[in-house]
Formats: sequence, structure tokens, C-alpha cells
Amino acid sequence: MQKYASILQERDDANARLDEAGKGEKSTRGDLQRAMGDGWRSLLREPVRAARTAAQVEAQKEFDAIILSLRVKAVESGHCGTCEQDLPPGLADKLRSTLPAQPAAAVPTGGVSAAMSRLADLNKFNEADNAGEVRQLWNRLEELRLEQITLRDRIFDLTAALSDSDPETLRRSKVSYAEVIEKISVVKRAIDEGSKKADEKDQNIQRLKKMLEAAGTSDLRAGQLRAKILRDASEVFGAAVERYKSDLRRRVEATASDLFRSMTTEKQDFAGLTINEGYGLTIRHRDGRAEEARSAGAEHVVALALMGALQRNAPLRGPIVMDSPFGRLDENHTANVIETLPKMAEQVVLLVYEAEVGRARMRELLGSQLVREYELDRVSARRTNVREVK
Repeated sequence: MQKYASILQERDDANARLDEAGKGEKSTRGDLQRAMGDGWRSLLREPVRAARTAAQVEAQKEFDAIILSLRVKAVESGHCGTCEQDLPPGLADKLRSTLPAQPAAAVPTGGVSAAMSRLADLNKFNEADNAGEVRQLWNRLEELRLEQITLRDRIFDLTAALSDSDPETLRRSKVSYAEVIEKISVVKRAIDEGSKKADEKDQNIQRLKKMLEAAGTSDLRAGQLRAKILRDASEVFGAAVERYKSDLRRRVEATASDLFRSMTTEKQDFAGLTINEGYGLTIRHRDGRAEEARSAGAEHVVALALMGALQRNAPLRGPIVMDSPFGRLDENHTANVIETLPKMAEQVVLLVYEAEVGRARMRELLGSQLVREYELDRVSARRTNVREVK
């Protein structure tokens, strides 16, 4: 039950993580779509930069040409059209000496040149590079997809493991378990409160006892001394009983483990038996874990080991009588049990069918330990004769 509850809890956790991964994928996909809305800018960044540089060079040339044309007009007319002032004679000659020998090409005036217009448009281009963000979102999307595939495979395996159980019953049992734990906690708190009150009353009793002792007579003190001796003796006797029980439990557990290892065919897996809180026997693996699911044959072997352990550690011992003890056991377990029978008691009586274990096989396994052999001869429905086999 505990194993199935653990598997169910793991499957529920996997389903919850799968839902979270699905929501994360949907959110990440939306973020990626928004990031891709500006992703094309990353591809055009370098071409736009080259076009902007070319437009700057061309606009600078046009600007220089406009300045030159204004200077030419000022020299020819002796008047500056920009500042609306006449040029002094000396300044006109100075400006004329800076003019090139070849006349410049005509420059269009009265509006913004094509180069400057193109440069202004290119300057409006946003060079934001979100390639790193897009790459990160894409990697996250792939991680979420892989996580969902892994979780679906795990959920499939866990569902297969729960195929022979009822998940709803397990959930209800888990809820009931939680309620029981809560009730136990409430009871424990009440016990703690009761223990606290009992301690307070015991302290009051001790205080009153001291007062009585201080005011008491010799007869009272003698009675109190006898009572103390009896209480101490009772405690010693109780401790001795508990020690005897603990020692007996340890010896029964050790003997049962030895007998179980002799009879089981899984000697490489099982370490022995442990007495549990209900005074039953639990099969213990070599790694310390307890066996949770026992077959009918394993239960039978455990019962035989317990019977032999109790017999060997009992103060008074008698014979063991077993009727058809091999019905649930396979051939190997049957052979191991037969070879272990002499260790269980000084005398063992087996009532078996020929089909359970053959006569020759029984003689071979027991050898000299087989003291007597009898068979039943059916005469009628009301009469059967017992005959010793020589």
C-alpha cells in the first residue's frame, strides 16, 4: 500500500510539473514571437550602417558644394546673400583666391537634397540587437519541450506501475491517513497536558510526603521504609522481566533468521527476519530494506521459521507435528525445509502425501535423521490402518 501511495504521489507531482512546463512553453513562445517582431533589425543592422555612412559622405559633398556656390555668388555680386551685407574690396579678392580653378557643378537649391533626405531616413532606423534574447528564448523553449517529453514518459511508466491498483482509493487512504495523523497529534497534545498535570500532582504529593515525614512518628517512618523497599523491589522485578523479554525476543529473532536462511532459496538477497512491533516477522533484505510484498510460499517459510524459533527457545519443549506442510512450496523450498526440520526440534512428525514429496526423496534428504516411517492403509470410509514401513 505504501509503495503504491509513493508511486501515486510521484505521478501526481509529475503531472503538476508537466502542467507547469506546458504553461511555461506557452509563455515562452509568446515572448519569442514578440522578440521576433524586432528580430529583422539585427539582420539589417550592418547594411543600414554601410548605407548611412555612404549617405553621410554624399550629404557632406552636397553641403560643401552649397557653401562653394554661395561663396561664388558672393564674389560675383559683391554681396553676401546669407548675411545681406556687401563685401569689402579686400575680402572679395581673398574669397576669389580660395575658389577652385574649375567651376563646380550646379547644386540644386530651394529644398532638401536627396542625400540628406536619405540620411535622415536612415538615422530613424533602430539598431536594437535582440539576437541574444531570441537565442535564449529559443533554448528555453527547447528545454521545456524536452522536459515535457521526459515527464510524459515517466507518467506513462508510473501509470503502468499503478495498473493493478485504484488511484482514487489510494488518494482517499492518503487523506484518511492525514486525518489519523492529525487526530494522533491532538491526542498527543492532550496526553502531554495530562502528563504535565500529573507531574504537578506528583510534586504536590512529594511535598506533602516530606511534610508528613517531618511530623510523623517512628511507626510511620518504618511503614514508609517498608513501602519504599517494596517499590524498589517491584521496579527491580519489572526491569528483570523487561530484560528477559528483550533477551528472549533477540534469541527468537536470531534463531528464526537462521532457520529462514536455511529454508529460503533467496539466500543471496535476504539477510534474515526481524520481529516487528506487532510481534510478527518481517523479511529483511541485505541492504536493510524490509520486504513489502510476500508470496504465499514466503509466508509459509516465515511461519515455519517462527514455529521452530519458538520451539528451540521455549523452557519446555515438545515434538512438532505438521500436516501437509509442503502444499505451497516449490521443489527447492521443500528440500530446504526437509533438511532444516531436524534443527527445529528433537522430534518432528510429518503427515504428508506421496505427491508432496516422494518417499525416496524424503529418505535421501533426511538420511539417518528419519527414525520411523508409517503409511495409512484405507480399509473403508470408517476404518484406516496405520502400518510401519520397514
